[in-house]
Amino acid sequence: MSKHGISNTAGQPHMGPRIGPRIEPRSRGPFSIHPRAMASHLRTALALARKKLLQEAAYGIQFASWFVTPFLSILPYIYRARFLAGPEGRGAEAFSRWAGTTEYVAFIAIGASLWNWVTNLLWEVGFCFRDEQEEGTLEQMWLTPAPRWLLALGNAAANSLVNLIMTLCVLLLVHLFFGLPLVVNWPLLITVAGLSWLAMYGLGFIYAGLVMFFKEAEHLVNLVNDIVLVLAGVTFPLSVLPVWLRGMARLTPLSWILTALRAVLINGSTWHDLRLELTVLSAMAAGFPVLGYLVFTVFETLTRRRGTLGGY
Repeated sequence: MSKHGISNTAGQPHMGPRIGPRIEPRSRGPFSIHPRAMASHLRTALALARKKLLQEAAYGIQFASWFVTPFLSILPYIYRARFLAGPEGRGAEAFSRWAGTTEYVAFIAIGASLWNWVTNLLWEVGFCFRDEQEEGTLEQMWLTPAPRWLLALGNAAANSLVNLIMTLCVLLLVHLFFGLPLVVNWPLLITVAGLSWLAMYGLGFIYAGLVMFFKEAEHLVNLVNDIVLVLAGVTFPLSVLPVWLRGMARLTPLSWILTALRAVLINGSTWHDLRLELTVLSAMAAGFPVLGYLVFTVFETLTRRRGTLGGY
């Protein structure tokens, strides 16, 4: 007979029926694919996304400006390009020798709007836990059974919805004001955008770890963003860069993302045309979330050991 009075050996008497509900051992990890766990994860992500949207919508003027400001921010680049192209657009031929297209307005508009989309996603994932630190709710979130990646996913989902609407608004306004021509292969576009989202979501975790450990890491993040702004070729083709810098540009995920999305939206490229870009983006989409989560876990452990997890 065991010390609790319940026999677990055949032939020995029991003290009576088991009292209370049966408690099963908890064996579902943060990446469980059990239907009940997945349903719980979905509810958590939707709740976090709803919370984020309500927070942002509470500041009405700022929230509304997000759908106009990105369009205004790219106008100087477009008008500068028009000036350089000349009154009859003769400079567009020279531009096509660098970029492979004469549609310089579409080239700049797509690059700038997608740059806003990607950087906003990085910032949202990277600073979602910092926002909780400033609000004094991070430690309470850490006490919940929700995995860390899911807490970031809820914020990223809300931000992605806003960014999607924002990007569509920018492209629509550019189309109305400048006659933006778009030749869209929708299945290919959705695939490229989905792979890009996964890759940037993974890199956002590296940002999140840095911000959690160093607290005020905005200057570091801004420095990285400015470097990537040059290497990604947001408002100019990568072919104008020096050869040695062009090689470095190919190491940045955003350069592959912009190249693929421009090819789909401007040139109407096919799956076969983008087989290299799709291979690279698929590898990034598979590897960056794992790498980012591992790096984030390291910084989280260092922060907990230092005792500054909830510190402002």
